[in-house]
Amino acid sequence: MNYSEPLISQVVIFCRAVGCGIILGVLYDAVSFIRMLFGERKGVYVFFDTVYFLAASFISFFFMVLYNSGQVRFNLMLAELFGGTAFHFSLGKYILGRCYVHLSRIRKFLAFLVKPFVKVAVKLKKFSLKLFCARVKKPPAEKNKEKNRKKFSNIGKILLKNKNKSV
Repeated sequence: MNYSEPLISQVVIFCRAVGCGIILGVLYDAVSFIRMLFGERKGVYVFFDTVYFLAASFISFFFMVLYNSGQVRFNLMLAELFGGTAFHFSLGKYILGRCYVHLSRIRKFLAFLVKPFVKVAVKLKKFSLKLFCARVKKPPAEKNKEKNRKKFSNIGKILLKNKNKSV
């Protein structure tokens, strides 16, 4: 029995793996662009990188199951890496560079789109706070705490003034 696949089917699967890598490269550049929109905060980078690597893992897994009967081969993983890297350093650099040039305009446009929703959310928050806070009355002990804080802060100031006068 011969268990090896014909060479032409291996070449076809290799080319498909390069194509899958190009798709992963496009996905990486899309995630990079979204990251740029949110600014340079560490938490944003960690979140979006985690999301990308989980998505890339699922895409690679389903590619291997669909085209290679679930067999993970090192050459196919390298082909995906080659496709993604080739896209990122060729067309991806150009696309991200153009997006970076227009980043401030895109942020302003997105802020314009989101602004009505933010206003509605703020109004709903204020309304819900009025609705729920009106029902809950402050116990008298909390009112006294605020008065006592003011008294004690004033006493501290008076003591400091008296100390400075006596010296």
